[in-house]
Amino acid sequence: MLPATSATGRYTPRQHDHVRGFRLLACAEMEACIEDLVLDSVEAAYETWVRNGQSHACLLRLLAYTPRESFPKYWEQLPFTKRLEFVKERFVGWVRASNHGIKESDLLALFGPVGIEMSELDPVWVNDMNSFASQRGETAHSSSHPSLTTQQPPDPGTERDRVRRLVSGLKDVDDRLGVHRGS
Repeated sequence: MLPATSATGRYTPRQHDHVRGFRLLACAEMEACIEDLVLDSVEAAYETWVRNGQSHACLLRLLAYTPRESFPKYWEQLPFTKRLEFVKERFVGWVRASNHGIKESDLLALFGPVGIEMSELDPVWVNDMNSFASQRGETAHSSSHPSLTTQQPPDPGTERDRVRRLVSGLKDVDDRLGVHRGS
């Protein structure tokens, strides 16, 4: 999809469109990856609880992060496993329906409830994710027609390198969540 890097830095409008498409797809895939890693962590913790009663900090954090006003009226009468199931399902539903990004605020909302503090993550990676997500938004919500935009067209080599760095940072997230999953 990405054109080869040009020594002159000149690309056709079609090649710039391919780079823009790459940016959009890469951002969407990173968002899906992060969501899947987080949800796998939550599901694994819940299954461990159901299977052998072994508690996990991830589930306790979900309880702590869930707004009390969202609890059903009969909350106090629910067995503890049903309470955990409720907060797990609420979080899963929120991630699938309401998370729409990989900016720092999105990452905080995804990682906090499963036990990863933002201070544990590489701040350069977090800033790069934030910047990449912002540029993705600009790309998605503006025209690529040269006479209608003042944006600098994206460079394929820069985009490729940035995505590689960001994907590399996802390994750290996976490792941290693996610790939380107990794997």
